[in-house]
Amino acid sequence: MRPARSLRILSVLGQKPGMTGSGVLLRELWSCASRQGDEQQVVVAGYPSDNYLDLFGENYQKICYSDESQMGDLPFPILGMSNVMPYPSMRYCDVSEMQLQDHLREYRNSMRELVGSFRPDVIHIHHLWVLVALASEFSSIPSFVTVHGTGLKQLVENSRFRHFVQSGLSAVRGVFCVSRDILEDAKRAYSIPSAKISFMGNGFNERIFDVMGERAQSSVPIVLAVGKFVDWKGHRFLIRACSRLSSAYRLVIIGSGPHKEKSKLEALAQREGVHDKTLFLGQVDHGEVARWMRRADVFVLPSIKEPFGLALLEALACGCPSVAGAIGGPKDLLMGALCTEGLATLVPPLIERGDDEDRYVEDLAEAIDRHLANPATEAQRRTIAATVAGMTWDNVYAAIRKAYARVRSEG
Repeated sequence: MRPARSLRILSVLGQKPGMTGSGVLLRELWSCASRQGDEQQVVVAGYPSDNYLDLFGENYQKICYSDESQMGDLPFPILGMSNVMPYPSMRYCDVSEMQLQDHLREYRNSMRELVGSFRPDVIHIHHLWVLVALASEFSSIPSFVTVHGTGLKQLVENSRFRHFVQSGLSAVRGVFCVSRDILEDAKRAYSIPSAKISFMGNGFNERIFDVMGERAQSSVPIVLAVGKFVDWKGHRFLIRACSRLSSAYRLVIIGSGPHKEKSKLEALAQREGVHDKTLFLGQVDHGEVARWMRRADVFVLPSIKEPFGLALLEALACGCPSVAGAIGGPKDLLMGALCTEGLATLVPPLIERGDDEDRYVEDLAEAIDRHLANPATEAQRRTIAATVAGMTWDNVYAAIRKAYARVRSEG
């Protein structure tokens, strides 16, 4: 028998879990809820060979798509929330009306089965995008949505799907946003009442990302970046900035993406004369990411758009001085004393319209050089980590769970 105060939570994600920001959030909230004693089921996307037993045990249903080598129940790839994903995917701009209806049908059927057998207290849908339409079909169960930012980008690029979101929003009881910028953008885009929408942020796993612990080995100062190879992550600006540094360094980039995107970055590093100073580590486990964050002299998030910046939060938790553009999530993370005491730097964001790239590159270079010239002491690293100590996944889940419990008590 479940504890009297536990909850039954049905989570819904149209992506593969654990591989992107929304997938990481789902995975971490699952772990937090399990420790709390709450019961859970999830509906997620995948390919025939994907197995999520290590994440969810038997408590998941997989919507099975097809790629070039595997045929699933749906004869097309997973619909990607970004135009470039770290696994085979289909862009929403290429999705037909029939494919979208098939996508919704499979999720609807899985949710209907779980609503009957699992009887959830709440439904939590990830991404403010087309799956939100299903909230209206299960309106007897309180629904929540997390806005990760890519859904708003899809709205700009594929406005023909707007009505799916709009049709489900009236049945949604709470909208959680990963940054204050995203909150304002979502309110404007869909006229969401202030009482329904809140800033929730993301969290970090303090069991992995901590200022104490093993460090990667390097005899030269390390400039570190972590992020998938997509245009808006801005790796190209970081490579150009590093070519202007006056300090000794090695640039380490952790992340993955399509081979052609990595090749572009490698070619740029060659043209900029920094290829021999640049190490592309690829996708590594979170423990290895943390070791590099504890070793790095400066972490750089060169994104031109950044809904939150989970890797930035994790770097701060490891005590790493950081540099980022003043846009989206980094504005929430790099506040107050961090910047005034020289432990972090926010540079003016890139203005996408206009000839602003050289200025952005120069600002990044100056900020990186400044941190390399003034390496943080161990005491300063502990200070950096202390500024985000309360932003753990357990605390994020506690706030989300309070919203769940409130609507359940309201009946």
